[in-house]
Amino acid sequence: MYEDKKVSTNWVKIGLRIISVILLVLIAYKVVDIVKENQTNVVEKDKMKEKITLLENAGKTHFTSELLPKETGSSATVTLEELIKEELIEEIKDTKDNACNVTESHVKVIRLDSEYQFKSTLKCSEYEDYLNSFVEIKSDNNEDNNNATIKPTEPITTTTTTTKRVVTTSKKKTTQERKYTVSFNTNGGSTINDQKITSGNVIISPGAPKRSGYTFVGWYYHGQPFDLNTKINQDYVLVAKWIKN
Repeated sequence: MYEDKKVSTNWVKIGLRIISVILLVLIAYKVVDIVKENQTNVVEKDKMKEKITLLENAGKTHFTSELLPKETGSSATVTLEELIKEELIEEIKDTKDNACNVTESHVKVIRLDSEYQFKSTLKCSEYEDYLNSFVEIKSDNNEDNNNATIKPTEPITTTTTTTKRVVTTSKKKTTQERKYTVSFNTNGGSTINDQKITSGNVIISPGAPKRSGYTFVGWYYHGQPFDLNTKINQDYVLVAKWIKN
């Protein structure tokens, strides 16, 4: 009887050891799969980073001195679709061979006090990222270039004339509220999203961005402090001003 109990106990121990080994093998396989997946994701991100760099280089080629924004705080944008039409770049596809969005993928250049900021954004079906770079503004003896401005296109309004009859009818006046874009160039600080503001309203306080080693002074427009209570009636690109600690 004692021997039977001893044999039964041994089989239980062996069974537990077998189960432990199986669990360890399964965990090892799972860890290997996770490592492989992470490595694949890193490789895919690296490939997409290379494609964002291609987009940035095409944008820099597009923005000749005539197309670069002239005033501090002003900006200009070119889409991937336009760059493809100019034959500066070919169609960009993600790692699954899906074409990236040609209208939302773009390169935006913003003129700062002493440099240009190039923000290249690439949007695909399962991937979205951007790349920031800065190019120093070279001194130019032609001061007229620095004073040049890019005027926004005025909206086209259509007027319909109706013939009046003897019977008087009431007229309904329809107005379409126009919205403007206020962008925040943090000038090396943390990112702040753009705001769409209805004409005549003021912007929602975006708060102070953060930048290591610097203290935020305020928002500037064309080199002058910008009052956040200003009623918006045009597009703005506000530039953050910093003081080094």
